[in-house]
Amino acid sequence: MNKLGKGLVLAHTALSIVALAWAAGVYFQFTDWGWKEPRADMGLRVPSEYDKRVATFREAAKAVASALPAVRPAQTALLEASERFAQNHVYYEQELARLRSSSEPLEVRQVKRPIALDTQGKVIGRPVFEEKIEGITKSYDSYRADLSSINQDIDKELKQIREWIEKEQKITLTLTGKDDQGKQVKNTVGIYGLLELEKKAQDAARLEKDYLQPIWAETIEKANQAGELRERLQATLDRLRGGKK
Repeated sequence: MNKLGKGLVLAHTALSIVALAWAAGVYFQFTDWGWKEPRADMGLRVPSEYDKRVATFREAAKAVASALPAVRPAQTALLEASERFAQNHVYYEQELARLRSSSEPLEVRQVKRPIALDTQGKVIGRPVFEEKIEGITKSYDSYRADLSSINQDIDKELKQIREWIEKEQKITLTLTGKDDQGKQVKNTVGIYGLLELEKKAQDAARLEKDYLQPIWAETIEKANQAGELRERLQATLDRLRGGKK
């Protein structure tokens, strides 16, 4: 009970202070909310806060009334645009879906300048697609599928080309003994190198043959002469032996 009594005393004190402040403000006229006898300054009536607010409200009402005639067409246009927005949005979504994923042949058209609307004489409507775009006959997904198929064919051709290149590199290495950079592979001669070595060996043998052939012919001739001389000497020796008998 003691705490309750203290609380009531405190509340009473606070309310008393608020009431005292309000009474002082009224007495000293800090804010004129509308005295029974309006204040006057140099013989002129000073409007109270209430009068000011009433005047402001009336001016605002006049401004609203003067602006409404210009606003109503805009409100009507906004309402019409709101109704057309859903229709146009659905149409654009359907058109985009057709251009993206249709499996049937397409006829794509674009707007012309100036843009014509399906609502003649109005600024709100859907653009009319008039001018045909040449060269586009399929949807985006169809062209993507064609591109994927072409890329697969290209991959097959590239794989075959790489195989031919590998074969060509092996053949080149076998023939020349060089890699695809044109550098000679260590301890590898190649068929062309072997043919070159063989050619050099044959050329050396031919030169040696050309050098030795005259010597060989002369030697054969001398051998034949020596054989004939031996035969004559043998015949002479046989005659001499026969005479002694």
